[in-house]
Amino acid sequence: MKAIIFGGTGFIGSHVVEQLAMSGRELTVVVRENSDTTFLESLGVPLQRVDFRNAEAITQVIDGHEVVYNCLANPKLHQSLEAHRAVEVDLTQTVLRCAIKAKAKRFVQLSTVMVYGFRRPVEAIDENYPCSPAYLFNQVANEREQMVKQVSEEGGIELSILRPSMTTGKRDVSFLPPFTSMHKWSCFPLFGDRETRFSCVDTRDVGRAMRWLGESGDTAGETYLLRGYEMSWLELKQALDHFFGKKSMFLRIPTPVGRLIGFLLEKLFPYGVEPPLTRFGIDALTRNSLFDDSKIRRTGFQTKYSFEDTLREAMKIDST
Repeated sequence: MKAIIFGGTGFIGSHVVEQLAMSGRELTVVVRENSDTTFLESLGVPLQRVDFRNAEAITQVIDGHEVVYNCLANPKLHQSLEAHRAVEVDLTQTVLRCAIKAKAKRFVQLSTVMVYGFRRPVEAIDENYPCSPAYLFNQVANEREQMVKQVSEEGGIELSILRPSMTTGKRDVSFLPPFTSMHKWSCFPLFGDRETRFSCVDTRDVGRAMRWLGESGDTAGETYLLRGYEMSWLELKQALDHFFGKKSMFLRIPTPVGRLIGFLLEKLFPYGVEPPLTRFGIDALTRNSLFDDSKIRRTGFQTKYSFEDTLREAMKIDST
């Protein structure tokens, strides 16, 4: 089946493109007219520059493709509600309706575990755990899921949704870099408890899972969690110590202090300019975030990469 991808210039989207290209799948990548496509061009995939304000142009570029992968996102957290919704909800709805009009067979939506918010238990949760979004980012992610479910049902297009856990790997600019930068100064920043555990997944596995949902007939109409491995902040520190060949010291910052700093920075920084620390970030770093992805594994999908694999890929460190 011919595939078309929206959001392929983003961190996760670029890995979806990469995995599809490696599989030999016939695909098209749709990008904005002013997007940086250097990496995509290195893959040799066909690119189509489209004005996303033109629904007819979007429909035309989708025409002839059977599977639509949507990875469109605004990665900035410090945004107004309107800015969050503009891409996650409004543009996604436009692309989905265009896919229905172009008679595509399946729509695969990249989502996030942040739809659950932060009111979660210590133990791992599955897809049935109720969503309780707190911040605008969580709320809009949940609204996007509800919208694609409703529109896809009305339009008669197959829908699959993927909720990956914390994602990292090559081209990551948000999760690992702050820790590796601090490690140069022999420090490991810590908010809360060093034993706090979280689920992670290599971005290559996210790309593989998105491809799986687009190709497998048994996955239509469902929402799936995805995790690759679990760790604690202590285990992450120890892994970085091992890879860099030197020990770092915990730089402990009390959670209330971190939240206060985040609150003040949010007030100081205007919308569109990302503060170095936010209350959302503190909550993400201090809560147990464990997920049970047995549902997607029952369909036959298995992740491939361990954290050691991820770190080598992200940091370009040879295993020898």
